[in-house]
Amino acid sequence: THGSQVEEDAALSCVRRALDEGITTFDTADVYANTAAETVLGKALAGERREGLEIFTKVYWPTGPGAHNDHGLSRKHIMESIDASLRRLQTDHV
Repeated sequence: THGSQVEEDAALSCVRRALDEGITTFDTADVYANTAAETVLGKALAGERREGLEIFTKVYWPTGPGAHNDHGLSRKHIMESIDASLRRLQTDHV
């Protein structure tokens, strides 16, 4: 997992290599490495032509203090999570 099991430099290099090999689909989730995986992926994809990429993320598990609305599939949690994911991924859509 980028941001925890794989050092950032190695993760950036891995994504660069994937792009060089023609891979354009990337899957992540806000809960991976407690949001760090999205941050690293956003950094790795910065400057890439967004129309040429497919970026997937997921929501459900808590990434905050674990209060009532910090998990699940309520509209509130989904909207807050997607806004945070978009910021971390440095993009305007997933």
